[in-house]
Amino acid sequence: MKIKVLFVVLVVLASACGSKKKKREDGEKNFPVLPYILSQVKDVDTSLYSITKIVTLDSVSDTSFVAREDFRKQAQDFLDIPDISSEKYQDDYTESKFFDETLNRVVMTYTKIPDAKHAVQKQEITISPNQFTGDKIVSIYIDYATNTKDSAVQKRMLWMVDKSFQVTRMVQKPGGIQTTTTTTVTWHD
Repeated sequence: MKIKVLFVVLVVLASACGSKKKKREDGEKNFPVLPYILSQVKDVDTSLYSITKIVTLDSVSDTSFVAREDFRKQAQDFLDIPDISSEKYQDDYTESKFFDETLNRVVMTYTKIPDAKHAVQKQEITISPNQFTGDKIVSIYIDYATNTKDSAVQKRMLWMVDKSFQVTRMVQKPGGIQTTTTTTVTWHD
């Protein structure tokens, strides 16, 4: 996986003279976020990490421990996203690459085109380049929105590689009633 990440970062750095958006006509594939998160989940599934979960519902928090066997269930919001690196989604997202010199980070952003009817609105991958130790993915952010017959659901999901993930779920019901639930799961302290 390190070699793939290094190759992706080198390609990004080579073309990241500024920020540019383009439709996926260049033959490159979108970054495989779902397979990468699956590899992270597999790592935690086979580890002895202490896993904690904090759920905050409208400013009231509850903390609990998570059994290793239940980690995959806790990460299900991430595992249910479509893989926008698959051929089916390639033309429905624009790619933006940017190197932030201040933070020394490469940021790759995939934004849904206006006509596409997909729940994943945006995916943002932050990479820390390092020529000596190898490039490392630092975080993955996903903006997800969908409507059901009785509510609008928006999820803002952040995966901090090898550390934690957070899902903020906002549910808007008819009549303007909105609930916000934030779930944070940490491991590898």
